[in-house]
Amino acid sequence: MVKSPEAESVSVLPMIATKELKRIGRLAKERRMSAFIVGGIVRDMLIGYPNTDLDVTIEGDAVRVARDYAKSVGGSVKGVTRFGTCKVEGGPAGIIDFASTRTETYSRPGALPDVRPRADIISDLERRDFAVNAMAVGLTGSCYGMLLDPFDGWGDLERGQLSVLHPESFRDDPTRILRGVRFAARYGYRFGKHTLGFLDACVAQACMQTISGKRVRRELGLIFREEKVAVAIRLMEKMGFLRTIAISLGFDANKVRRLGAADRVARRFCGWAGRGEFDFEAYWFGFMFMGQTSAAERLALYLNLDRKTKRVCLWAASKIERAAGNLSELKPRDAYEATRQLRSLPYESLALLYFASARRERGIIKEFMTRWRSIRPLITGDDLEALGVKQGPAVGRVLDRILEQKLAGRLPTRRSELAFAKREAGVRS
Repeated sequence: MVKSPEAESVSVLPMIATKELKRIGRLAKERRMSAFIVGGIVRDMLIGYPNTDLDVTIEGDAVRVARDYAKSVGGSVKGVTRFGTCKVEGGPAGIIDFASTRTETYSRPGALPDVRPRADIISDLERRDFAVNAMAVGLTGSCYGMLLDPFDGWGDLERGQLSVLHPESFRDDPTRILRGVRFAARYGYRFGKHTLGFLDACVAQACMQTISGKRVRRELGLIFREEKVAVAIRLMEKMGFLRTIAISLGFDANKVRRLGAADRVARRFCGWAGRGEFDFEAYWFGFMFMGQTSAAERLALYLNLDRKTKRVCLWAASKIERAAGNLSELKPRDAYEATRQLRSLPYESLALLYFASARRERGIIKEFMTRWRSIRPLITGDDLEALGVKQGPAVGRVLDRILEQKLAGRLPTRRSELAFAKREAGVRS
């Protein structure tokens, strides 16, 4: 439900954040500058969507205001750039990003922008991607809490649509298409009629090829971490613009049809792996790479994937079918052999294998994730050396045999493991 723009918008923030924003507003006024919160935080406040990212824009020297603020709260200024951006860490409201108002121009389609600092707030808002992200709330003096909405972002929120600010927006920065997809999926919005026309023209002209794979990967990674990632992927495939970059970036009909199942698998593994242990971005990139045997290396290089994500993706492209075949030869009671096959795989690869497997093999993977992977010998290599087992491969072989026995339900105690180790290594008491 969209809230009234006449309300004091910053009042929906936690009290501590509101208090700190008022402090920043006062500090800016003392410097004869104006302060605003801008962009996504304003959008989300107006629709009641949770957002704790505090982005402050200053008409003037943002770094100077940030330093004043950090000094007043015992925080520290980090990441100062030549564009007048920085962040303050260690204050009562957590991390707050500061930026000076600026304008941006593009020397050619897809180029990184040329930045000119110290613009007025309207010019700063004009450089943004969508009208819903081009709103600001004043923090200074009598303007405190007032909504600044020069491009009718409020109207777009009420209409549930996304509108770019000028016809060349997507050509200037095609990553705005991917950002639009992310917002459309998250909020259930649609692209406005004119904006959709600009988007279609950009896709027809293969404008995505004007940007680097690194930028594409970053925006896709943000989409893959969204709650409604399946909705976003369907929208991307419907538009067809990923295929204008590389045909292998597209999703075939079978993948699109099974997106819901893939999403459920990801969430299940997130629960099994434990909080913070499952990487949704690596999983969805791996999902995208499934079946891309011939193009996988080239695509991974183009996207500039990090080491872990690349490992998951190349495995999904070339080895997942063999892994599924090997797993199908096992029986549900083959705990040790299943553990041997599965323990070296990242959780994201295991999730993709689960997705690609039949019901019986899924049962084996579930047992591994929920029981077998946590079973470990109670004794260590040091214990074996103390028994007289020489350092080297022999230690590993004995520990592996102990694990095999434990997975079979034997050797429940440390004492029983030590006794087994003595017999296995031929150590006399």
